[in-house]
Amino acid sequence: MPTVRQLVFVMLALLTSLKTPAVYSQTGLINITIDDSSADPLTGVKIVYGVENQAGHGDWVSVVDQNCTGCLAQPDAAQAFDHSWHDSSYSIEKGFFPFAWVTFTGSAVYVMGIVIASMERTSTSLNNTRLTFEIDGEDQGTYLHIASIGPETVFSYNTLVFAKDDLPYGFHNITILVGNSTPARDSLCLLDRIIYTRR
Repeated sequence: MPTVRQLVFVMLALLTSLKTPAVYSQTGLINITIDDSSADPLTGVKIVYGVENQAGHGDWVSVVDQNCTGCLAQPDAAQAFDHSWHDSSYSIEKGFFPFAWVTFTGSAVYVMGIVIASMERTSTSLNNTRLTFEIDGEDQGTYLHIASIGPETVFSYNTLVFAKDDLPYGFHNITILVGNSTPARDSLCLLDRIIYTRR
C-alpha cells in the first residue's frame, strides 16, 4: 500500500503536468483562446485559412514545433502558444491577399502574433508585418510593424496585433488579411492565436 508521502508526490506530479487551460474567468466574463491550429475549446469552430475569394489553406503553412524547414521565419516554437503558429506572406508578385477568418460569440476580440523585432539585413518579406482587420465585414484598421536592423534576428512573441473591446455582445466574425493596399510592400504574418471575450 502506498504511503501518504507517495500519494502526495503522485498528486503533485499530476497537477504540475496539467496543461494551462484555454478558458479563463474574471468578473463574470471569460476569455476563450483559439489556437491557430486547434479548435475553439467551447464551440469546436476552427480558424479558416485561404486566399482572397478561395477557402482552403492557400498560401498558409501550419507550423508545429518548428517543422517548416522551408520557411524564412524560424521563431522558437517553445515561446509560441501551444508550440504552433500559421505562417503566410503577401507580395506584389503573388497578387492576392491571404486571409484568416473565424466566428465567435462575445463582446471583444484580440489577435496575437509573432513579429520580427530586428534582423541582420533588409528582406522585404521578413521586415514587414502589414495586416488589415475586418469585423462582420467592416474595416477595423491595420497593423504595421517594420523590423529594425540589428546584429541578429530577434522575434517578439505574444504580440498584440489587434484589439477590439467594445463590440455589442453577440455573434461576430473576424477577418485578418495579410498585406494591405500600399503598393510594393511585402508582408509576413505569423498568427499565433485569437482570443475573444464572452459571458
